[in-house]
Amino acid sequence: MTAKEVPTSIKKNLIVWDKVTRTDPTFTKHNKYAAGGSTSINTTYLFKRATEIFGPIGIGWGYKIVSDYIQDGATKHYGTEQNIKTMTESIHTLRINFWYVLEGQRGEFEQYGHTDFVTLSKQSVVHTESEPQKKSLSDAIKKSLSMLGFSSDIFLGLYDDDQYVESVKLDLEAEGAEIKIDRQAEKALEFRDWVDEQVSLLHEATNRNAVSLYYKKAVRVLAERLSHQRISQTQHDGGARLILEESDKAATKFDDQEKENV
Repeated sequence: MTAKEVPTSIKKNLIVWDKVTRTDPTFTKHNKYAAGGSTSINTTYLFKRATEIFGPIGIGWGYKIVSDYIQDGATKHYGTEQNIKTMTESIHTLRINFWYVLEGQRGEFEQYGHTDFVTLSKQSVVHTESEPQKKSLSDAIKKSLSMLGFSSDIFLGLYDDDQYVESVKLDLEAEGAEIKIDRQAEKALEFRDWVDEQVSLLHEATNRNAVSLYYKKAVRVLAERLSHQRISQTQHDGGARLILEESDKAATKFDDQEKENV
């Protein structure tokens, strides 16, 4: 093993981490007003990534709420000199047991989520969060996924480097283009198979009525696919030509048979 090679055991341990470390910038938001700046991640994006790796929630991964409670925070004073008021801020805390299944083995651990529940704004306005459980749960799940490596490039500070973010964008665009090309190739192959199937049906038709029915149905499907932009005009014209040729051959065959029987 050379100095640059990573031991097999480490590669195995990082099998999930390496797959999910990179974050799509499309699903991030930079808060320049936070202390030192911060990047937040779209929660649903993380849920989708977890589903891609482990499977649907409740089957490949999930959580169980262990407890949730309200904690008192700082005591604040506000109002005028003639009417000073006192309030105590509070924080909602939720503890979950997070679990996932990897290669047939179940892993689980506990994590906490927090949300400011009752706070005093800079304008001396008391605010009460209406959905503390929901936000604390999202926070707990995000933290759990981060411990498995999800979007670790953000937590490792790589998103502080604009060049890194730009390189991620370019990589994802390139991968997206490759996927699009692959999908287009798959659709083209699927269409060719469908045309071959229609030609085969016409070739094996047992009478002239069957030829007419198969041809009309194929032409209708071609028109529908073209109108819904599922195939190109070139594909439509090429498929229509092959189907028409086979339809004419089959019709001619039955016409010749009828003449022979006269």
